[in-house]
Amino acid sequence: MNKLNLYKFVLMLFFVTFFTNCSDENTFQGIEKASISVKLFDAPGDYEKVYVEIVDVLLLVIDDKTISNCWLSLNAKAGVYDLLELTGGVEVLLVDNLKIPLGMIYEIYLVLGDNNSIVINGRTLPLIMPNALQKGLQIRVNQLLEPNEDYTFLLDFDVEQSILKTNTPDYIILKPEIRSSLEAKSGSIQGKISVPNIQSQVSLVDNAKKITTFTDTEGNFLLRGIPEGNYTIQITPDPKSGYSEMTINNINVSAGNDTNTGTIELK
Repeated sequence: MNKLNLYKFVLMLFFVTFFTNCSDENTFQGIEKASISVKLFDAPGDYEKVYVEIVDVLLLVIDDKTISNCWLSLNAKAGVYDLLELTGGVEVLLVDNLKIPLGMIYEIYLVLGDNNSIVINGRTLPLIMPNALQKGLQIRVNQLLEPNEDYTFLLDFDVEQSILKTNTPDYIILKPEIRSSLEAKSGSIQGKISVPNIQSQVSLVDNAKKITTFTDTEGNFLLRGIPEGNYTIQITPDPKSGYSEMTINNINVSAGNDTNTGTIELK
């Protein structure tokens, strides 16, 4: 066995040993740890309500799903959440500063329950999840945890891409599309439109990244989980408002910081 394979074997043995009883806090006494938080928010969709049941958040700590106990439960804040309320800076803190042993996190698994539904034109319909999804979505992250560091993972649930209509009107599929980013390695863009009580969609103009949100009743908006760079945003007011679509250019985003556009005057 060469040195690389020996290292992998020892690392795997470590995780198998210490994650066998991962629900027992005493298992990790005396071991260096990092702090994990998980926040959920929404890229909007054109529906009245979209309810999803969050059961747990798991971490893949051994990159071999055939091994028992390769997943670590974070004991997330379970519940049924309306994703369409998680816009304009509103979020759900699913995991809050949980201490876990150091090592690699290969995937995050957002586990969903069966109590998922959508409201369209006043009608509440069940959301059906294909069996192949195994009741959730596994997101590749490949993040090494360093000692005494805080890691906040942002999960952006894209409603528009996650809802699939079929030829049968009452049969609607939930196929979760979620973008994951690390808060410390990304920035955000916030601002406000000049006219309150007009719902406007705010989108990052970037073909590689679908990041959108809606303004709240006061006109505020917040785009999160944006990699460092220079960007353009597009503001699309409700067509019934009479205001025109507009773009804002040259917005610089840096990791760990919020970029504020100030108040944007609609025309």
